[in-house]
Amino acid sequence: MRYSRGQNAWQVSLLAQRYYLGGEVSRDLAGVNAQWLHSRDANTQFSLFMQVSTQRFPDQPVRNINQYSAGIGLVRALPGARRLVVYASLFGRRTKNCPRPSIWGAALSAPGSAGNLA
Repeated sequence: MRYSRGQNAWQVSLLAQRYYLGGEVSRDLAGVNAQWLHSRDANTQFSLFMQVSTQRFPDQPVRNINQYSAGIGLVRALPGARRLVVYASLFGRRTKNCPRPSIWGAALSAPGSAGNLA
């Protein structure tokens, strides 16, 4: 679901997946994503995002986890004939019931060329 007003957009989506292995349910995943986007101009967009999800393993409940992720992002279309698009993000993830530590990180990519972001 998406709602836009002026330079802002809010988006919420639900996640649901069921994986099968050998004809039996191996894993269920459920969650929700939420995102706020702000278009500063036709070339620059900011975002705040979060995700809450669960993974359940019917035959191995010790592997069940709850995961929480959040972050901020910036997309910028650079000037020039090729209009290179650059994306930068800072994010974090906390996983309950999991022996792995929480993850904090950053990403920077230049996926290609595009028109206006708005």
